[in-house]
Amino acid sequence: MKNDDFFSAVAEDWDRRSFPLPIEKIGHILDIAGIRAGDSVLDAGTGTGVLLPFLSKRQRGRGVLHAIDSSASMLGIAHRKNAGLLPSPVFILADIETDKVYGRFDHIVLYCVFPHLRTPVKTIAGMFYGNLLPGGSITIAHPMSRDAVNGIHENSSVMSCGLEPAESVASRLEKAGVPVSYIEDSDDYYIINALNVHTY
Repeated sequence: MKNDDFFSAVAEDWDRRSFPLPIEKIGHILDIAGIRAGDSVLDAGTGTGVLLPFLSKRQRGRGVLHAIDSSASMLGIAHRKNAGLLPSPVFILADIETDKVYGRFDHIVLYCVFPHLRTPVKTIAGMFYGNLLPGGSITIAHPMSRDAVNGIHENSSVMSCGLEPAESVASRLEKAGVPVSYIEDSDDYYIINALNVHTY
């Protein structure tokens, strides 16, 4: 089953399966990302938009907030739930791997998305150089261990390439010119944060 088909099939039931959200863990992830009031943020692979209220709170209702997903069903739910947030989210139906992503952002967050990417390093590098502002960050994150993520996907029909050790992914990103500034691969988190130190 293609991922878009899978996520369309489970969209209406997704939030029930995902709650309660790990609020403290999300807070830690966004601390690492460094999102502040007035920043511009891209939620890449937003799904049903579970992260959007947390991003909006960090932005203090100001800045730019874009949410992109390749599943129309998931994106429709994200819009229904979060249309009233400030800053008002811009919802974009697109595949971050195959479609051009427009805009430059202070922060790009991939929350529970990375193992579903077919060409993860190429995709991250493309967004890093094409969509990240100087001084900004791109954050890959899961609020659970790598083994837990891989275990979930082993028992699911969704396409997943699995999570490699964060050190291995970071090494591949560095070789692609993406400077990794933070790694956490533990029993509680899988986080890789890259910081754009370029001045172009």
